[in-house]
Amino acid sequence: MSQLDLAAAAGVSQRHLSFLETGRSRPSREMVIHLAMELDVPPREQNRLLATAGHSAQYPETSLTDSGLGRVRRVLETILASHEPFPAIVVDRGWNVVLANEAALRFTTSLLDPGGAAPGAINAVKLVLGPDGVRSRIVNWRQVATAVLRRLDREIASRPTDDVLRRLWDEVLVYPDVADVSKPGSTDLVCERG
Repeated sequence: MSQLDLAAAAGVSQRHLSFLETGRSRPSREMVIHLAMELDVPPREQNRLLATAGHSAQYPETSLTDSGLGRVRRVLETILASHEPFPAIVVDRGWNVVLANEAALRFTTSLLDPGGAAPGAINAVKLVLGPDGVRSRIVNWRQVATAVLRRLDREIASRPTDDVLRRLWDEVLVYPDVADVSKPGSTDLVCERG
């Protein structure tokens, strides 16, 4: 988006936006939030923008185990239970499984080799791409791996400062055959990160 397009969308003058961009003006808290919303910046990234501009965070980061999120957790558990007998999971921003219904637990543990990942410490991306996960049981693994990598690539592109996603990408890229799948032109994966 050009500076002019952003200024028009945000309802501010291009000159004011230019002053903000070059540091000649300091953005107010409201202006940072307003511009971030116009750019569809996720809440975590909005917090980083606010901090960079010298303001406090707008959105708290809270673990799903926090007592204040008890109601949210119960709703998620209800949704997971309603998917039975089909597997369903809830993942955090790093693709770590934080909640799973019984079908997902049964399905995943039945696919894992003895001595594989413990059900309570499963990362969905590593489960599919990793040599100790379920990849040996996936007939069309290259296509599935491509889809997983494309999704992860899009998430990194939309949140370029998210170190959790970047570390996950770097970790799975060294798994056998994953680097080949991640190369441009290989089974339609467009971007290579790393």
